[in-house]
Amino acid sequence: MRRRAGLWPVQLWFKEIEGKVFTFRLYYDEESYYYILNVSLIEGTGITQVQTYMIVPKVDYIASYGCE
Repeated sequence: MRRRAGLWPVQLWFKEIEGKVFTFRLYYDEESYYYILNVSLIEGTGITQVQTYMIVPKVDYIASYGCE
């Protein structure tokens, strides 16, 4: 994934599942406050995008109108 403004890499790891190697890349999007997890399959010299997940943390907002 090409880095764009506001998208920060957080963690990268590899895992072998049933004899296949997957890469997991976690990014933080500071514009939306979401995390993005990309999962890819590595086969030989090729990489195939498998899934992309958007992880939305629970956020509580307090709105105050007309307060000084």
